[in-house]
Amino acid sequence: MKKISFDDHTILDSCILTIGNFDGVHLGHIHLIQEMKKISIKNELPIVLLTFKQHTNEIVSNKKLNLLTPPELKFKKLSDLKIDFISLINFNEKFSKMDIDLFMKLIIQKYNPKYFFIGYDNKFGYKRKGSYEYFSKNIIYNKITFKTLNPFIFNNKEVKSSLIKDKIAAGDIREANKLLGYKYKIIGNVVKGRGIGRKIGFPTVNIDLKYKKQLIPSNGVYSVNLKLDKKSYFSICNIGIRPTVSNNSILSIEVHILDLQDIVLYKKEVEVDFIDKIRNEIKFNSVEELKKQIFNDINFLKKERNG
Repeated sequence: MKKISFDDHTILDSCILTIGNFDGVHLGHIHLIQEMKKISIKNELPIVLLTFKQHTNEIVSNKKLNLLTPPELKFKKLSDLKIDFISLINFNEKFSKMDIDLFMKLIIQKYNPKYFFIGYDNKFGYKRKGSYEYFSKNIIYNKITFKTLNPFIFNNKEVKSSLIKDKIAAGDIREANKLLGYKYKIIGNVVKGRGIGRKIGFPTVNIDLKYKKQLIPSNGVYSVNLKLDKKSYFSICNIGIRPTVSNNSILSIEVHILDLQDIVLYKKEVEVDFIDKIRNEIKFNSVEELKKQIFNDINFLKKERNG
C-alpha cells in the first residue's frame, strides 16, 4: 500500500476509487473493499481509497467526535487489506465548501477513475450533494461506472460505525467486536499511578490514552489482552473513577496482568485489546469488599480462559 496526498503530484492513468472516513474499518468497509478487489483483478486496475486526515463531521458539524480508529490504527487496518493507494485529503472548512463538481474534476484529473464505488448512505461534498444517485444520472460523468452496495448485514444488524460506537459506549464489547471483525483496541503509555492496586494486592499499570479523540468503553471491568513488543498478556482492566478508593471524578484506565510476569511496563507504549465486559463499576462499602470482588473477577476470568 502506498500512502499519497490529494495535494501531491501523483497522477494515475486509471483506477477503481472510493471515498469515505472509514472510521473503524469494520465488516461493512471490508465488504466494500472486497467487491472493489474483484473488479480490480478482472480489469487490472489499482484501487484508490480517498479518505481524510480529519473526520469530516469534526469540520462540518464543528463538534468533538469519539473515533473508533485514530489515523495510525485506521491506516494499519487499511494496509492489512492490501489497497494499492490511500490518498489523504487535508479536510478543512475551505475544502468542505468546495463545489462537488469541482471536487470531482480534481479527482478525475488526478486519478481518472473507471469505476467509482459509493457507499449506499455516503453523501459527500458541499451540502452532501455528492451521491450515487447524483453521479449516475449526470451525463458529464458517463465515462465512469458508478457502483453502490446494499447495506452489509451481520447477525441481522446493519453494520455501521455509529452502531459500533453505541455498542462500545454501552459496554457491549463482545457485540462491537463481531461488527468490527476484530477486537476493539486502545493505545496508550504506561504512567505512574498512586500505587493503590499494589497496596491491596493487585498491582496495575495505568494507561494514558495516546489518542484523546478515541472512544473509551463505558466504565466497568473488562477482560482484555495487554500487548507489548508483540507479546500478549491476558489481563483484567478497570475503566472508571475508582469510587471506593478515590474521591475525585478523574477517569482512569488500569490493567492488571493475570499471570504476573517480570516485565518492565513503565513509560512503555502498550495496546489494550478488549474482549468482554465483566461488570459495571461499583462503589463498595470497604476496601476489603473491593479486594474480595477483584479476587472473584480474576477467578472468573481464569475459569473462562481455561474453558
